[in-house]
Order: sequence, then structure tokens, then C-alpha cells
Amino acid sequence: MPKKDAAQVPFEERKHLASQVRQLRQGAGMKQQDLADLVGISRQALSNIERGATPQIENLRKIYEALGADLHASEHTTDTDLWLEIIGGMLDTLDQPRQGKAGQAAVNAIAAVIAEPRVGGLIENEDSRLRSDYALAAHEEIDETGEDIY
Repeated sequence: MPKKDAAQVPFEERKHLASQVRQLRQGAGMKQQDLADLVGISRQALSNIERGATPQIENLRKIYEALGADLHASEHTTDTDLWLEIIGGMLDTLDQPRQGKAGQAAVNAIAAVIAEPRVGGLIENEDSRLRSDYALAAHEEIDETGEDIY
């Protein structure tokens, strides 16, 4: 996400960033009071943020800076970040050879959806012979597992 003015940071994005504060603070080995003092907010305000309150972006910037974290590390939407976390967690459970195969299957499945011709939000052509190579590869991967998401 490029650097934004406070007014341009949507509520959901601030909420997502705030949800990571506790984990970042604990990872840095800091107590709430220490971080609050460093940032210049009350311990109660920090506690509220860690419990789900959505702070002003300026307080988030100060907190992230104090923790050495990049407030703007992700250029993805909140939904994309969530899917990346889910898929990444699933991939992490696999051994190395299976990680590659599963990762490629995920890429192929997404490419298949992207490649689907659409008119007015509807798929224009259901004939899989006319889809791209990525789409066909995704269907082949899915078919091998016995699960077809289409």
C-alpha cells in the first residue's frame, strides 16, 4: 500500500493493521506500558487497540515505527492478505515437494478464473477446449485430486 494520508486509509485497513499490534509487540518482547510510553499514548489506549479498537492512523504509524514494523508492507487488499495467510498456512503444513505442487495448483486455479471469458459477469463460453493453457492446467490439477471447484 503506498503511503496514504490519514483520511485516505479506510476503516477496514486500519482495523486490520491494529489487529496485528499485539503480536508485533509481543514479538518485540515489549510490555504494553513500555510501548505506550515510547509512542506517547496511554497504556489503556494501547490495550484498547490490541482488543479491537480502531485507532487513528497517526497512532498506528507511531506504534509500527516504534516496533520496527512497516505499516505499508503490504500492497494487497485486506481480503487478499487474508487469502494469502490462509493459503500460506496450508502450504506450510506440506513437505517441500508437495508445497511446490500445491502452490502451482493454486496459481493454476486462480489463472483459470482470470482467463474465463466473461460478458456481463457471466461466463461466455463453458467449452474448456477454448480456455487458456493455464485454465486447462488448473482443471487437470483439480481433476487429479477428484475435486473440481467449477
